[in-house]
Amino acid sequence: MKNRFRKNITVIEFVSISILFFFSLSSSALATDYSGTYRCEIQGDFNATEYIRIEQIGAEANVLLSWDCPCPASVINGTITITLDTSGTMVLTFSQDAQKFSGTWQYGQDSGTINGNKVDDEEWPGSACYDIDSKGVPRFVENDFTELIKISNISRFRSGCGHDYSDDFESCRSMKHYYAPYDIYRENHNIEIYSPVDGIIDSIRNEQHGSSIGLSNKQIRIKSTVQPAFIFVIFHVDLISSDIAKGTAVQAGQLLGHAHMYYPDLDEYGYSFDIAVWVKTPSGTKYISYFETMTGTLFDYYVARGAGSKYDFIISKEERDADPLICDGEQFLNSGNLSNWVNLSFTNACDFCGFNSDQPDGYVDYWDLLYFAQRWHTDPDDTNWDPRCDLDKEDDYVDYWDLLVFAQQWHKGEPP
Repeated sequence: MKNRFRKNITVIEFVSISILFFFSLSSSALATDYSGTYRCEIQGDFNATEYIRIEQIGAEANVLLSWDCPCPASVINGTITITLDTSGTMVLTFSQDAQKFSGTWQYGQDSGTINGNKVDDEEWPGSACYDIDSKGVPRFVENDFTELIKISNISRFRSGCGHDYSDDFESCRSMKHYYAPYDIYRENHNIEIYSPVDGIIDSIRNEQHGSSIGLSNKQIRIKSTVQPAFIFVIFHVDLISSDIAKGTAVQAGQLLGHAHMYYPDLDEYGYSFDIAVWVKTPSGTKYISYFETMTGTLFDYYVARGAGSKYDFIISKEERDADPLICDGEQFLNSGNLSNWVNLSFTNACDFCGFNSDQPDGYVDYWDLLYFAQRWHTDPDDTNWDPRCDLDKEDDYVDYWDLLVFAQQWHKGEPP
């Protein structure tokens, strides 16, 4: 009896061990697959509702981000570690049923938390990634970011102006545009700054040159709604209100603030303010010229100021490489031999008429001044109103500020 009982126990132990071995083997062979689409709430220095799509193959995964390009990831014991470009990481810890996760993220100086829930794949909006090399640059910007009438000259893309501002693929060159206003506008609250696109404010940062107290002297980064891989960066802006904040939706042409032209803590005037455009591509972040994104209709305003082509404002990579700049950190030690600035011609907005003619004659002179003076201190309620004389386009009123614009164009053009 004792031996038979022992024999039965032995059989039971064998079966139990076999079952445990089977499940252990199955668990190892059939590790949890976290593939799928997750809606996630991102909080911290960046706040948004976004999507993550995971394509897992064993211990490795490809992670698609609705706000960025695909990223590689590793899968270990229910945790996925994602490499964000070369500047950060995201660590996601999943529930046992793989239906949700919580985690942290860090990108450059920014950081925060992230929580996600699995959703149907049909919710996936697509990845904010654009392949410029194969598709070219889309021309979708219809609204300018500032008042062109107040601008005297503009630096060229890849110029030797300012300081080194280059992307993942180039170095020692300024891959943005500086807009230099006429002297009479080099005061704060004089030059309006607008959003060039419909989008979301991705971040607002303090500028490094001069103090950035309160709403003054900020850097605004706007993610386009139409082209979410494109980020527009506008430098040195005095915000109009605290409503212009990270996560705020903005419309093309919406007033954001004014160019910060005077630095009271440094007791100095700035020569210019600037704009840059970033594009997230499969191979990394590339900087492109703001002019490449403009529609033909928008660029016509620059043509009216003497521009012949968008490429007047761009130094090609080949030209810059052949005429290299020398950098010490971000500081340029030379400015190169290529032209760094494009000087704009007079604006024909001040050419109202000619001698015995109500048609422009290509020259700003006494007859235009007489026409302008006859509209002095008028508004849309006056029978003598002409909106062309509201040259600063700010207040539907012809006043001193419009006279300043007119004076800047005096005797410009070709005499008839």
